[in-house]
Amino acid sequence: MGCHSGSVGPSSGGAGGFNGSGGRINRSRGGDNPASGANGGTVTPVNGGIGVGGLVGGGGAGPGSGGTATGGSAIGSGGVAGTGDVTGTGGVAGTGGVAGTGGVVARTGGVTTGSGGTAGASGTGGKTGTGGTTASGGSSGTGGGGGATGPQSYSSTWTSVDQHPPAPEWFQDAKFGLWTHWGAFSVPAYYSEWYPAYMFDKTGNSGDCYKHHVATFGDPFTTFGYDKFLTGGNDLKGNPVKFEPKLVSEGGKWDPDEWAQLFVDAGARVAAPVGIHHDGFAMWDSKCTAWNSVSKGPKLDLVGLLAKAYRAHGMKLMVSSHDAYNFLGYYQYVPTQSDPDLRILYGQAGKPAGEALWLCELKELIDLYQPDHLWHDGSVGDISDATVLSYLSYYYNKGVEWGRDVVSSNAGNDLAGHPGQIRQHERSGNGTLSPTFWISEESINLHTWGYIQGMTYFSTKSVLDALIDRVSMNGFFLLNISPMADGIIPKEQKDMLLTMGAWLKVFGESIYATRPWTKCCEGPTTIGGSFGAGPGEGGAKDIRFNRSKDNKTLYAIAMGWPANNQMLITSLKSGSVDGSAIKGVTFLGDGSSCTFTQDGSGLKIALPSGQNYPLGYAVKITFNGTLPTPK
Repeated sequence: MGCHSGSVGPSSGGAGGFNGSGGRINRSRGGDNPASGANGGTVTPVNGGIGVGGLVGGGGAGPGSGGTATGGSAIGSGGVAGTGDVTGTGGVAGTGGVAGTGGVVARTGGVTTGSGGTAGASGTGGKTGTGGTTASGGSSGTGGGGGATGPQSYSSTWTSVDQHPPAPEWFQDAKFGLWTHWGAFSVPAYYSEWYPAYMFDKTGNSGDCYKHHVATFGDPFTTFGYDKFLTGGNDLKGNPVKFEPKLVSEGGKWDPDEWAQLFVDAGARVAAPVGIHHDGFAMWDSKCTAWNSVSKGPKLDLVGLLAKAYRAHGMKLMVSSHDAYNFLGYYQYVPTQSDPDLRILYGQAGKPAGEALWLCELKELIDLYQPDHLWHDGSVGDISDATVLSYLSYYYNKGVEWGRDVVSSNAGNDLAGHPGQIRQHERSGNGTLSPTFWISEESINLHTWGYIQGMTYFSTKSVLDALIDRVSMNGFFLLNISPMADGIIPKEQKDMLLTMGAWLKVFGESIYATRPWTKCCEGPTTIGGSFGAGPGEGGAKDIRFNRSKDNKTLYAIAMGWPANNQMLITSLKSGSVDGSAIKGVTFLGDGSSCTFTQDGSGLKIALPSGQNYPLGYAVKITFNGTLPTPK
């Protein structure tokens, strides 16, 4: 039956649906190589979900006491502001106030407009809106600009930085980001991105990386250490070996703009290079360390080139930092080096020097590229508070200076209890609807984040279902792909991204700029995801929910096409939701209106004939008033 206008039947019954199991999985330090079949790493399940942090629903975070917002003028109960400034006790205020070019106004329910972009409706303390502010290093992408919310100045104390709004409007709207684990570890293309450490492990417990290295490149302790992948060497067959991608414009195979266009076509709103991994190699023109991609390897500012391309294509920039673990245990199998430069690469300069380098590199990334989001791997919790606070206050103050809301996120329980950060879940879902915004990270392969020869991939459907699942639980989905050392993204990975993008082009309204409903899910399948198993595939009975920001539209996303062309939503059965409040149902695949009835089994929606979306589909259900809470 085709979708067209219809009526609602009688009501009776109770609520249905389910929430998946909670919990998170700690990081595994290894995986299985398809060639060797050896196991690596350990998995430690722990109870609980994400820590304190994030932002509830579409609400905002208020400014701290005092503060100044530039770019507009307003009069509020806290005082009178001159041109270009808004000042008042308790931050920015104004009865419905207005902001000038790029300005900010914070007031419950207020709306701001500026030529730097139109701001969305604000919650307590205000929001930034669509638009962007241009600054050295690039412009902010879609959904930013208009000024920074929250305090307008930060000091190096937890009391101060904990006031930082963790999940700005643009980030909650973006929903989907793409990430690339790419670096010198991509050259051996064996086992995982942990090869730099495991190539020194003689025990054989690290996927036989040591044995493979000796047979392919030579002894890592005497003739071919990891540094040779950065400075250049030869394998045992005499072939030159070096991480040295070249731009297409210079006769090579790497095209940053091609990556950016692929990511846009995939539907990503955030793009993320690895800035520096555990190996200690900075992928930018660093003055903090000699081990950088301009002094060594490709002699290119890789982060800078990607930042320029990503922002030129309208995406926000995330940069990931993994180097805290570099000097806190990553190179545990490497003997003490006599060369002072190698001691720095292998994290042997000592903890104080390691922390100083970590801070220097982060400030450098902030100053050079103005990232919208700085992502951190584990071990940040093992760095001294003074160093962490110096970084956070510096970054947040720079965000205020740029007029943009920035994001800092941390792995596991690092900095838990500090609400200015967002919690990250690696290779796992939150399991159920979260009251705070969070990040779910997944790669396209179960055992590695970096490229390896012979790597296999999760099904496109399982990855798309993971995206749908995480968003419904108030999450952001960060998907990693694995380029080859020369900068080529394998066809299988491109095909996956383009398929996801094609789906999002049709049904993206149900994902982007939505907020979680009071219920995330119904159906028999827990999509899950962990170090031991990838995300599962849902079916036609597995439905995830999102809502519009104005709380008048419900989006229902099914993970498969029903054989009878009828969608059944048990959460909206009679007795649970008043069917007379439903104004209409629209099939997002073609924009047609659908007939629907309601009884004790659920809301039954007749889907259009001639349509079949095996990867899933979405409908938009509008109500006469605000969305109901199912009984």
